[in-house]
Amino acid sequence: MTGAIRKVLWETPEKFDPRDYNKPAREAMKKVVAQRMVEFGQAGHAGDFKPVSLDEMAKVYKSRLSTRKTLTRS
Repeated sequence: MTGAIRKVLWETPEKFDPRDYNKPAREAMKKVVAQRMVEFGQAGHAGDFKPVSLDEMAKVYKSRLSTRKTLTRS
């Protein structure tokens, strides 16, 4: 992202509005993330998982936290 921002500011120094340089920076970051997902074998696995609502996930976290033993200091 930093490289994309520097490129925009170098090529068009009059564009100091964050909206001018954040869009190309986000696009550059999307490309990097997509490339890394392919390289590390993460790409193409979205269909392997069932979507879970935020309410369902909150219940899972709550149940895991309530069953966790608390550490006590001696």
